[in-house]
Amino acid sequence: MKLMKLTKSIAIFLVILGVCLLTGCHQNQIPVDGVDCDENPEHEECIEKPVDCEKNPEHEECIEEEEYPFSLGFTLYELKDSQGKPLNAYSVGDYTGEDTVVKIPSVFKDKPVIKIKDNTFADDTKITKVIIPDSIEILGKSIFSNCKSLKEVVFEGLGKIQVIPDNTFYKCLSLEKISIPTSVKQIGDLAFYGCSSISELRVPISVVSIGRSAFGAMSSLSTLSVPFIGGGRADSTEVDVLGFVFDNIYTEFTSPISQKVSDKSTKTYFIPNTLKTIEILPGKTTSIGYGALSGVTSVETIIIPSNITKFGDDAFTGATGINRILYSGSENDWQLIIGHYDTGNKEVLDRVEVIYNYQK
Repeated sequence: MKLMKLTKSIAIFLVILGVCLLTGCHQNQIPVDGVDCDENPEHEECIEKPVDCEKNPEHEECIEEEEYPFSLGFTLYELKDSQGKPLNAYSVGDYTGEDTVVKIPSVFKDKPVIKIKDNTFADDTKITKVIIPDSIEILGKSIFSNCKSLKEVVFEGLGKIQVIPDNTFYKCLSLEKISIPTSVKQIGDLAFYGCSSISELRVPISVVSIGRSAFGAMSSLSTLSVPFIGGGRADSTEVDVLGFVFDNIYTEFTSPISQKVSDKSTKTYFIPNTLKTIEILPGKTTSIGYGALSGVTSVETIIIPSNITKFGDDAFTGATGINRILYSGSENDWQLIIGHYDTGNKEVLDRVEVIYNYQK
């Protein structure tokens, strides 16, 4: 008799177990000895027991969720070509998050994020640091404009960005340091205008064009390293002169310079009082153009690489502030360059100290 009851109980248990396997009974709520947990949820056999994570660290309830791979608060847009065909890539924009350190996504839905849209962070007052992944190829205009608390922007990897557009860092008053990617070829108008906390700026030799007033109102700038003097833009008669990349409006932090431009007229610009050293980086540039440093009164030191073999007319005319030139070539090389200068250049170059074979 007892054997029959036991056999019956086992049979009932197996039936219930089979039903649970098919219907998905909740863990720790499988009826025992005929207890119906739907009707008796308070029964001790029906109450779910908490998982002991010390004993079962691999249990799904014990594994903490991974940190989201990028900051929240973005809108992501699927990119399409002019015919509306998906490009298998995304752009990111319209940041509304609360983070002070922001990491932009590199991948979304298994597709690369390659663009930051116009004005993505514009006028944000909280962000102090932004990390831009190597996947980004295109920056929109004014993406950091008026981000007054932004101190640092990090470009990861070697970079694919070729253009820093107009107003990208416009009036980022707290921005202290930035390494422009070596992939960049163009810097737009007003790109760094008003970045008043940057003291040193290095423009990579990959850059062939710098926009109007790109470095205007940078009132702490002391050292500027560039692949050439001026803007490098073929659409301007001011292409060769230093003032092109600075201000044409006076502020209390600037000094006026009257420069000779390539149409033989004279224009007045305003450069930071703090700017003392200009370094021309070794690269493809072989000359310092017409009127390039004319009228400069606050800059004291010019660093010139040996690949420079020519000074344009009036390149140094009236540059009364320059008192030292650091030249990476030999004295003989220098004599070959200055053997062709005009009277305006001679007046300055004959009085300055020239240090030859300079190595930084």
